[in-house]
Amino acid sequence: MILRITWLVVTTISLALFVMALPARHAQLQVVSPQANTRVGELLPQEAEALFDLGFSPQVYASYFTTLEILSAIPFLLVASALFWRKADDWVVFLISLTGVLTGTLAVPVVQALVSSQPVWGTPALLLRNAAVLGLIIQFFVFPDGRFIPSWTRWAAFLWVTYLLLATLIPAFAPPEGLTVLQPQDYPVVIWFFLWMGLGVYAQVYRYRSVSTATQRQQTKYVVWGLVVSFLVAYLTFSANSLQMMLNLSPVAVMQLKITFLTVTLLVGLPVLPISVALSILRYRLWDIDVIIRRTLVYTVLTTTLVVFYLGLVIVLESALRLLVGSSGQVATVISTLTIAALFTPLRRRVQDLIDRRFYRSNYNAEQALAGFAAAARDETDLEALTAQVVSIVQDTMQPEQVTLWLKESNR
Repeated sequence: MILRITWLVVTTISLALFVMALPARHAQLQVVSPQANTRVGELLPQEAEALFDLGFSPQVYASYFTTLEILSAIPFLLVASALFWRKADDWVVFLISLTGVLTGTLAVPVVQALVSSQPVWGTPALLLRNAAVLGLIIQFFVFPDGRFIPSWTRWAAFLWVTYLLLATLIPAFAPPEGLTVLQPQDYPVVIWFFLWMGLGVYAQVYRYRSVSTATQRQQTKYVVWGLVVSFLVAYLTFSANSLQMMLNLSPVAVMQLKITFLTVTLLVGLPVLPISVALSILRYRLWDIDVIIRRTLVYTVLTTTLVVFYLGLVIVLESALRLLVGSSGQVATVISTLTIAALFTPLRRRVQDLIDRRFYRSNYNAEQALAGFAAAARDETDLEALTAQVVSIVQDTMQPEQVTLWLKESNR
């Protein structure tokens, strides 16, 4: 009963602050000033001009992103409510549920807009934000059975609580106000936060390999898959600034890039984590998560490799053409694009084989054995030899305790 009351009180306060902050957030996103606070979405004059060139006004920009921030919070709130309704008596599920409510309402800088206009709400918002960050780390130390595994994670949790108490007293140490709008000055704290997230992931990997049951391993796979997707989206978002500086894009292109990556972050990067947690807890065998994880790994590595290779090839070809003919024009881009198109399929196959050998060795061996059997069966005419191969391939790929083969005799 105490847990239920706590959940209801914290959820009510969080939702009330979020709803109260929406008008302030909408007004904040319309601010155009040379001293604009870009870390919370305010616009510099050149950014406003780029918006007009794209056919949008600051009012449309504000309405668009306010709507997206509301939509990004909905999956957190729905998942948290479902978990609370179904398994509120489990303290781990309670922790995940409450963390989901806080993360959904505080991962975007909506509430901070209310704090900027009405500083009286600063202390409650800071306490709720630190509670959300506390829950995000602790849940990786105890998921899914509530035990701190490895045992040293108890001390890690104590240190994390100490850090957040210090961050409450010294705002410079506090986590960022929102995860979707970050500036270079936020990176030290963000890196510190992701290091702790990495510690939580390590704890989950250790638990997976040494302690977890088959069901718990399946649950862990869902959560890890959600983390991989979230981190990938975060990585792409953080890389957008470096990309625009490297390519010296126009203000319009920079604004297009900003809108695109923020949209992906709000609609994919944030919601995928609560959805994966919900699937792992409520119905862990809904989909074949191994296939999803496998494809995510393949295309993550493939995309990163192709992007790095493409940028490097463009730079090298532009330099070479400038030395040879005095200008590069679009020739380097065209050649690089055609090269990437030609490399896509063979590179994907090599990445697939590499990941299968490294992470899915048993599946990889089984696929190779089946491929070899299929090739041999086309030319085999001796029945006894063929049946022996069938028994052997079943033993190698499925590894049963016993194999028996019946052959129906012909009715001739």
